Amino acid sequence: MENNLLKPTQQDTDKLNESFKKYYSKKQSQSMKNALQTKRNQGYFLGNPPLGYMRSKLNNKMIIPHSDNKYLILDIFERYADGEFTLSGIADELNCNGIMTKHNKMFTHNSIYGILKNKVYIGVISSPRKAYPDIIGKHSAIIPKELFNKVQNILKKHKKAT
Repeated sequence: MENNLLKPTQQDTDKLNESFKKYYSKKQSQSMKNALQTKRNQGYFLGNPPLGYMRSKLNNKMIIPHSDNKYLILDIFERYADGEFTLSGIADELNCNGIMTKHNKMFTHNSIYGILKNKVYIGVISSPRKAYPDIIGKHSAIIPKELFNKVQNILKKHKKAT
């Protein structure tokens, strides 16, 4: 009877295995987060490149301006900065010309707003949803910083007016 008390039961073994699995999973998760943070700190863009960029064929870590779409992005910024078009107006113009988003969808007010707010276009790695500091990216800027700042000021003025 005494020997049975010292022998682990299947339930004890299952609990122990579950604990090891949780520990391993947390360790893997932290390791992945650290690797991504290191890449980000080195100036690499994480995730899928936004419209106007593509992955480099020579170095998959790098994003480079797309030969055609970079002009589309510049045009969007210039039209908004000139005050000629609203966000919806730009989206309508692009849609009427059959130009689609990167995901093959029609442009909307929000998709144009997202493009105009994205610091990647001035060569900066930014994480607006997390409290990480902005980092100068290894990728080339598509938009001059002056144009980007002008657009940001206009967006702020329009936000205050609503």
